[in-house]
Amino acid sequence: MQADTCIAITEEKEGQWKDFMGMYKPETLKSKMFSIYLKHCQNMPASYIYLILPATTQQKARSFNSKSIHIVRNDETAQAVVIKDLCYVSIYQPMEIQIDGLRPITLSEPRTYIIHTKRGICSKSFYNC
Repeated sequence: MQADTCIAITEEKEGQWKDFMGMYKPETLKSKMFSIYLKHCQNMPASYIYLILPATTQQKARSFNSKSIHIVRNDETAQAVVIKDLCYVSIYQPMEIQIDGLRPITLSEPRTYIIHTKRGICSKSFYNC
């Protein structure tokens, strides 16, 4: 993307993550939040992929090898990518996820998971851990 296609704003916000996605516990939080707005060309396909690299520098972002990311799934029910030995998965309904070289893994609750691909186990799930 060109630099003028992305706008980032940081401001104090109050609200509940549950308002955006039902998997989060009902809890009001107040903190500095950032919003990213991506401008899309009208004549481009609606499909796109982006990556947020928190707590990084411009130099690290420039040297990040995006080819190291393997997209497992990117649709209305789940987003899942493998980077090195970890698979990061966000699901919106119970489902099975198929990661290359592993048996299908059943994920029973909508939430975000980190799966160790070398061991085939879910090591961490965010919210309601």
